[in-house]
Amino acid sequence: MLADIVAKNIDVIVVYKVDRLTRSLSDFARIVDLFDSHGVFFVSVTQQFNTTTSMGRLTLNVLLSFAQFEREITSERIRDKIAASKKKGMWMGGNVPLGFVVEGRELVADKIETEKVRFIYNRYTELKSVRKLYTELVRDKVHTQVRKTERGSVLGVKPISSGNIYRMLQNPIYIGKVVHKGTVYEGLHDGIIDHELWTRVQQLISENRNNNHLRPRAAKRSLLAGYLFDDNGIRLSPSHCNKKGVRYRYYISNFLLIRRIEDRPKNKRSRRIPADEIEKLVIYALASILKDQANLTGLLAISKFGPTRVKKMLDVSEHYRTQLNGPDGLDARIFISKIIDRIVVSENCVVITIKLMALGRLLDVEWTEHDSDQLGSHDIELPIRVTKRGVEQKLIITDRPVEKANHDPILERAVARAYVWFNELKTGQSRDIASIARRENVPVTPIKFHLQPVFLAPDIVRAIMEGRQPVDLTASRLLSQSDLPLEWSEQRRQLGFC
Repeated sequence: MLADIVAKNIDVIVVYKVDRLTRSLSDFARIVDLFDSHGVFFVSVTQQFNTTTSMGRLTLNVLLSFAQFEREITSERIRDKIAASKKKGMWMGGNVPLGFVVEGRELVADKIETEKVRFIYNRYTELKSVRKLYTELVRDKVHTQVRKTERGSVLGVKPISSGNIYRMLQNPIYIGKVVHKGTVYEGLHDGIIDHELWTRVQQLISENRNNNHLRPRAAKRSLLAGYLFDDNGIRLSPSHCNKKGVRYRYYISNFLLIRRIEDRPKNKRSRRIPADEIEKLVIYALASILKDQANLTGLLAISKFGPTRVKKMLDVSEHYRTQLNGPDGLDARIFISKIIDRIVVSENCVVITIKLMALGRLLDVEWTEHDSDQLGSHDIELPIRVTKRGVEQKLIITDRPVEKANHDPILERAVARAYVWFNELKTGQSRDIASIARRENVPVTPIKFHLQPVFLAPDIVRAIMEGRQPVDLTASRLLSQSDLPLEWSEQRRQLGFC
């Protein structure tokens, strides 16, 4: 209807009562503005009002206020009724869980499907993996329950998804309970799983969840998720891609996660920042703050404290600085989540805002109430440069101090191999490229590309061998450069060294 109004296809809107159009004052105000801008009249058959006068508009607003009030009161009563019924253990409708049927608005165990549920629970205790259980159920063609609607159509008879299995294993309805907004109540129906089996399954799920968090790959989770923004206030969300078994992580503008390109906002600058680069920069900045003892005592206003208290705080700060540079990164996540308020990436700098009160608490500083009132936040500014590469913008960190080399053995081996082959050609040890290709059992064309690192600028080669190359410069990317320029300055620009 609104589209037809804009297209000038409607002259008059006629309703039985005003609340048949909407029961929201804010919605109605926007709709009336649309009516007025397109010359459309609005008429209610059973109510008399004239929106051209102040009294008529007041009457209309009063009618809509009562309509909105009635809707909200009805919603509250329904919610209260559902909550009260759930507390009594009643089934209040919805998708009927596998293993049950509804008879007279009550859940009753289905004799055939009950055995299927018990099999799933018991089998999970043996396999200890939802993924393995799902694979087995698909193989054995275990399907969801067959249901007939009031109209006679048949639902169900589909493979049970892994998500459904996971929800089924954690649903208290199978031990005779109902859940409402996170609270569990005794149900009026009988359970179909005994409490011992239920408890064993929950313990396994909890153990699997904890083990997943403690795996080494957990250290590679995005440290800055939820804290990173661009200079327009748009959140940068974690993303990744996989290429030849290698996982590359990024922080990208939030709207780029919208699948349909046509649904994304137009004319907005997007960011795509290598995650390792920005995370290393933030960790280095925080470690530098903790290392600079004179600056730290000034920021936290503890210079007037006695030497014993100051030394205690500095010892704690040194402990956290060591943990930030540790190999697992688990303590870095905890530290960042407690003291960082916001990180903003602009065209020429990264601004890290830290909460001084939170930092002090973490370092066991004991302030008086007056001292703590004087503290706010502190901004750390770090210089960067953003360059455009293709359709993307990537972050290049200038003057980046590197405490740990980012060695890429595959990339270093590719550079070394190029120099070995080039030296064979230069000394005559190999007659031509074709002879090298025959010896290595590869086509001639790839050999030509594999020789390209020989023509790189010396400082680029040195940076690669020292582990100082950009994080997204891999062997496959370097060797696939069909248009690698011979001019060294262009090489630095194209490969992300400047």
